[in-house]
Amino acid sequence: MLKTRVTKNAPYGTDPFNHQRITRAEFIAADNAVDWFSNRQESKIDEVSDFMEQYYSKIAKNASGGMWNDSEKMQRYNYTLFRDRYMHYNNKTGFWELNKGMWKQVGEGKEKHWAPKTPEELKKGKT
Repeated sequence: MLKTRVTKNAPYGTDPFNHQRITRAEFIAADNAVDWFSNRQESKIDEVSDFMEQYYSKIAKNASGGMWNDSEKMQRYNYTLFRDRYMHYNNKTGFWELNKGMWKQVGEGKEKHWAPKTPEELKKGKT
């Protein structure tokens, strides 16, 4: 979606905000950034869908069709299930936030991050 806008609106032309010339190198750099961001986003949705399939198989859709054949529609369904279970939307800030008690910290140092608890961990009340 982003890539379409970049290629339609400014193919080596002028910046619509400051009217400066856009060079080929700048265009290629922006195009690569859009590709990277899109791939990273799709990868995260895929990982969340796999988590839901593994731990919530009774309610999640089977989106896995092999390494490159996952159903995007089913992955997004699983992602929505995950989001609604593990997060909530804060109307005041306009951001999605983690539901308390549903997450654990994993890793150490710079690698430390939040990860969702499995249903088994939630039953046991692990932190």
